[in-house]
Parts: sequence; C-alpha cells; structure tokens
Amino acid sequence: MSRASPVAMTAVLPGLVRQHVENAAHFWGIWRAACDADGPESVEALRWRQMLEAHLDGAQLAGAFGRALALDLAEEFLAAGEVFVAARLVLQADDAPGLARVVSAVGAAPEGAPGLASAVATAPVDRLTPHVRRWLNARDWPLRIAGMAACGRHAADPGVHLATLLADPVAAVRTAAAHLAGALGRGDAVALLRPLLDDPAPEVRFAAASVLAATAEGRKAAAEVLRALAAARDVEPSLAERALDWAVAASAPEELRDWVRSLWSAPATAALAVRAAGVNWDAGSWPWLIECMQAPGTAAAATGAAEDMLGLEAAEGALFTADPRRLGPALAALTDGGADPLADPAAFARALADGRLTPDADPEDLSQRARGLRRLRAQLSAG
Repeated sequence: MSRASPVAMTAVLPGLVRQHVENAAHFWGIWRAACDADGPESVEALRWRQMLEAHLDGAQLAGAFGRALALDLAEEFLAAGEVFVAARLVLQADDAPGLARVVSAVGAAPEGAPGLASAVATAPVDRLTPHVRRWLNARDWPLRIAGMAACGRHAADPGVHLATLLADPVAAVRTAAAHLAGALGRGDAVALLRPLLDDPAPEVRFAAASVLAATAEGRKAAAEVLRALAAARDVEPSLAERALDWAVAASAPEELRDWVRSLWSAPATAALAVRAAGVNWDAGSWPWLIECMQAPGTAAAATGAAEDMLGLEAAEGALFTADPRRLGPALAALTDGGADPLADPAAFARALADGRLTPDADPEDLSQRARGLRRLRAQLSAG
C-alpha cells in the first residue's frame, strides 16, 4: 500500500493546517519582538524564528489548500501576522494571483504592510530577484514596499529611485524608504531624510528621526522630533511609546533634563515626565518616583517607570499590589474591579532604604523591554 503524499494528508486535516497558519502568525509577532529586544541573531530571536519556520513548513505542505486558508485569514483579520504568513506562502509558491490578494488586503489595511515587508525579507532570494525592479515601479503601493524589502534582503541600493520613494504620496512607502536609507548606510541619508522630519505623517517623522538619531549630523534635530512625537496627543499610543524610548536615548543629558522639567510643569504631561524618568534609568530619581506613586494622576505612570527601572516584565512581587484600596482612599478610586497592579510606595521606600532598588545584573533576567532599551542605547552610542 503506497503512502499518501504530505499534501494529500494535510488536505483532509483542515484543522491542523489552520493551526499551523494561526501559530505562524502568532510566532511572527513574538519573533519580531525578540528581534527588537535582543537582535535578530540572538539566541532568543533564533529560537522563535525556528518555531515560526516550523509552522510555515506545516502550512506549506498543504499546498494550495494552505495558501488559500492563509489568504482567507489575511483578508479576514487584515493584521500584519496573518499577512506575513499568506505572503510567505504565496511567494514561496510563486503564486501571482495569491500575491495580488495579499497586495489588495494590505492596500485596504496599511497596518498589514510590515507583514508583507517581513515576508519578502525572509523569503528565498531566488523568489525575489525577478520581481524587484517591477515592484519598485508598481502602481500598487504595497508592491513598492515589497520592492524595498527585497532591496534590503539583497543589500541592493535602488540608487536615485530612493529619492522618489521618499517623496511617495503614500505614508507607508515613505516610512519604508526612510528605513531602507538607514539600513543601506547611504552617505546622503542625512540630506535625504532631513525633510521628512517635517512630514505630515507621524510614522514617517518617527522613521526618519530613528535613522538620523544614529548620526552625529542629524541627532539633535531627530531628538527634538522624537520628543515632540512622544508628547503629542494625536499620535497612536504605541508609536508615542516608541518615540519616548528613542527620545530619551537620543537626547543629550541637559536636553533631557530640560524636557522632563517642562513636561512635569504641566498637569497634562506630568505622567509622561514620570515615564521618561523611568526610561532614563536614573537611580537618583527614586525618591521623586516614590512620591509620584502616591498621587492618583501619576501613580500608574510611576508604576510603569518602576518596572523600567528594575527591568521587570510586569508589576509583580511584594513591591506592587493588585488591590489599590490597600494604598489609601486617594488611590482606591483608581481600581474598578480590574485595574492593573500599582506600585506600593511604602514598600518601595523600604526597599530604597535597604538598597534593593537595582535591576538584575544578568541581562537574561531582565524584561524584554529592558533588554530592548539597553540595545537601543548601545545602538545610538555606537552611532
């Protein structure tokens, strides 16, 4: 009796194929976070990459059925992880109609663009080479992003075409072009990216500033833009948080002190001043942070700052409480049956007196966020 082929076997197990597709989308997000925190060649990132690729292999064995399922999920959720899986599968199969569906999905939901770019960046090189020039000049903007991702994969400079991409009418394309200019290390990157510091799209300003912050010529101007993004009320929260991390790392000490004082002077931005102090890891700020833990307007921000200072994954242990009512009537109002834990100021005061408020010396015991902040500081110091 002959054995059934892998495709035939998986075709009758749609639940298993769906599990591979969904797990691959999930592990893509974890892998990306590990790359940001520890670098793409770190043990942590490589471990998650291996798990990601294993699930991609499982989905790929299902052939056309696996691709169709991945495409359906990408079109249903329009999320970057699902887009990544669908794009990788269709690229590996050289499935032009499938790629057209991915492009359409990303065109409808730009938040999926990082998934498409990542799929191109991790796809086999021989699947990309025939398409790069056409993608860079494509009418559909997601393909222009795919073309730039392919350039990054090949370490290929698009030459004068990069200036056109930096002026593209689509913000996501300008963002990708800014990152490509930085990745290629072009000598004219500062001159090309300076105008984007005034771009109307905050994500483009952030991309340009994050590249320029690593250069001696562009750091000061980039730091100003990053500080403005971190404090802007109309910026998406996750982008504002990333801008805060970069702003603290890129700002000169005196600039950072002046900025924090300015933020603290206005009630609307006082909490941001507290978070900035935590990102800055200044041990001398502990007494002030403990005072901030006692005020309703800054207690949550002080808790986050304490997590950053100690390198914790989340508020945990005897220094925090999940029941703000224990902290007195002023803070009790912050709980609504499902409030996040808050720092216990009395416990922190005792720990400060005992000399226990220091992050773990072993980087592996630090939170992923803390490792990412350390890596960011090292990256900008090297620049």
